[in-house]
Amino acid sequence: MNHVFLEAQVGLAQLVFPAATLEELRQAEAEAAQIRQAAGDIDAELAFWADDAVFMPPGTDFLEGKAAIRAFLEEESALENLSIGWSTRSGYVAESGDLAYLVEELRMEFDAENGDRVSVPGKIVTVWRKNGAGEWENVADIYNYNRQ
Repeated sequence: MNHVFLEAQVGLAQLVFPAATLEELRQAEAEAAQIRQAAGDIDAELAFWADDAVFMPPGTDFLEGKAAIRAFLEEESALENLSIGWSTRSGYVAESGDLAYLVEELRMEFDAENGDRVSVPGKIVTVWRKNGAGEWENVADIYNYNRQ
């Protein structure tokens, strides 16, 4: 099973993002996506999130905090041969340099129970805030799927 999460959130122990401009945040997000796809590790995924983060995947209630997000990720990881990637389309960093959002394209694939490969494109909006250490953290995240 290849478990890769839907967003490239910032704050991995291996990677610190003191980005102040949109381009720096976009580059950091892209690097985090590459690291995340190689890692396949829920703890590494959770390191991207702020402690008070809110996650809003399709078909769920608000998932508030890391414990709720962990439960979703553990359930999601049961999808056979899950592969998820994303790329930034646009975004904005506030003049203060401590708040930003990214608009991203989602690419999700997995094997259905009948063995068919399922491809599900979608859209993501993430909101980022710098923490006290000056590192970007994902504080709000929502995504949905394109019509098929």
